[in-house]
Amino acid sequence: MNQACSRVAMVRPHHFRSNEQTAADNRFQRLDPERVDAAVSRYAREEFDAMVAQLNQQGIRVEVFEDTTTDTPDSVFPNNWFTSHADGTLVLYPMHCANRRLERRADIIERLQRDYTISRTLDLTAFESQGLSLEGTGALVFDPLNDDVYAVRSQRMSDVVLKHLADQLGCNPVVIDAHDREGVPIYHTNVLMNVGQHIAMYAPELVAPAYRDDLAERLARGNRTVITLSATQIEAFAGNALELIGREGPVLVLSQTAASVLTVQQKDQLAQKSRMLICNLPTIELGGGSARCMIAQLNWQPR
Repeated sequence: MNQACSRVAMVRPHHFRSNEQTAADNRFQRLDPERVDAAVSRYAREEFDAMVAQLNQQGIRVEVFEDTTTDTPDSVFPNNWFTSHADGTLVLYPMHCANRRLERRADIIERLQRDYTISRTLDLTAFESQGLSLEGTGALVFDPLNDDVYAVRSQRMSDVVLKHLADQLGCNPVVIDAHDREGVPIYHTNVLMNVGQHIAMYAPELVAPAYRDDLAERLARGNRTVITLSATQIEAFAGNALELIGREGPVLVLSQTAASVLTVQQKDQLAQKSRMLICNLPTIELGGGSARCMIAQLNWQPR
């Protein structure tokens, strides 16, 4: 399974805007669809570049790819279309919306194959023809301490595709029901929770009661610090964080929006296990994703 890593891939947004195709079920998306002006893209690009610089300062290597088309407004969120695994596997995922399928780029795959040891490609994209999707580490949260992979039921997470993936990777799917405060299904698992080697953060109040005890037990394994979040904190992207490894140890990457809603006690708990890398992403977050969504981990061995 995946461990916390020190190498990531990110896509610089040159044509960032509201994605009209994902707005129906992404309740975190707040960017005005009328705003397609150059200023929005410029602000998003500045936020992206600042985040890359912060990661580099922590000793985390970032492979930066450039957005190449106006047809992929969500290209800044590459974690949804591919994942890397320590056994050398590259997984390509089926996407729910047509314009998100365009984010899968042969040139990115070719460069990664050149620079990293990839021994197997597991291509799940054929499931799109059946109307089924499984949007990478948006729909999935891998547990680096166990063989569990967490998945919230939604139209972006097919049980059929998940079973196929789990059989191929040898992991245990843990499927849960979770809803926001208005009873709408959480669209992506990675806004509800993040799970690292040292820290896990999630909102039990949004998880259906039948799943709460089992989920709490699983997350508490391995002497991991588990921080419970409120629904309000989830709405501010506090669940959308990612633990990476910097030159001085664990780094929890999250946004300024997320950090601003954490309590003093929660911040103290985090400080005992990692340092927080706080990125200012107000424009990108209007598009419905935050810090974790922008990062595709690279768990392969570099060539």
